[in-house]
Amino acid sequence: MNGKFIIGITGNIATGKSVVRKMLENLGAFTIDADLVTHSAMESSAPGFKAITNEFGHDLIDENGEIDRKKLAEIVFNDSEKLELLETIIHPLVRKAVKYLIERSTKKVIAIEAIKLFESPLVEQCNSIWVVSSELDSQRERIASNREMTDEEVNVRLANQSSQDEKILNGDIIIKNDKSLVDTWKQVLAAWTLTVVNRNIIVKEHPRELIEEKKDDLQVVSAMPKHAGYIARFLNVGKPEEEWVESIEILERFGDRAYSLLIDNEEVIGLIGWQVEDLVTQADRINFGLRE
Repeated sequence: MNGKFIIGITGNIATGKSVVRKMLENLGAFTIDADLVTHSAMESSAPGFKAITNEFGHDLIDENGEIDRKKLAEIVFNDSEKLELLETIIHPLVRKAVKYLIERSTKKVIAIEAIKLFESPLVEQCNSIWVVSSELDSQRERIASNREMTDEEVNVRLANQSSQDEKILNGDIIIKNDKSLVDTWKQVLAAWTLTVVNRNIIVKEHPRELIEEKKDDLQVVSAMPKHAGYIARFLNVGKPEEEWVESIEILERFGDRAYSLLIDNEEVIGLIGWQVEDLVTQADRINFGLRE
């Protein structure tokens, strides 16, 4: 699409699709969360709001004047026909919004996370499809820890999934997300190399790349997972031991933010944390070390 290389990320509920998407964002891709776009399409100011409330009832509207998505989920995940009706309303709006975001992006690589990618026309736009898989016990554990659901609600969600094995058979890249974040990072980096780097799809516009121009001996380097130990040690300088952060915590933060390192003669003297929210990148943490 307009010279863009599009990676589609899919997988069943709570397999870790968002983790993989955020890792790709740190590697330089422009990422789109189709679930977030879906939520936006349901807002009171969006075209999906009226269509949904007309079909499913105005008692779905909460005290803030928005659709209560939990109530809506209880309806559609217990009735396949109503779920299909909701998708008929929402999917065209999501496709239109995703197309707009892709066209406006200056990035060469776009990663779209969509749980029903294979059921959507979006799949036809993808150059590479990545399937994130996970064992059922891992899915249950993640749902229980991250979502306020009863066991019955969890079972209903899991029962409404399409076959994970079928997704795996149709994917180009399979990311198994059952071990550590480090293991998942290794798989994502290997897949990125195979899919993007080896095809000479250069993401020059990534603002956190290594800046080749030097002023004196200073360099700004885009931090990678392998730098987690350096980042942790830098952040722990001057703090009591009980407040120290561990490398694993830094790896977990890579899902939501990126880091740039300021290096002087191979010594890290500065750190900038980049937070991405609502498609806007901003520096949310700046640290400078003090040398004797």
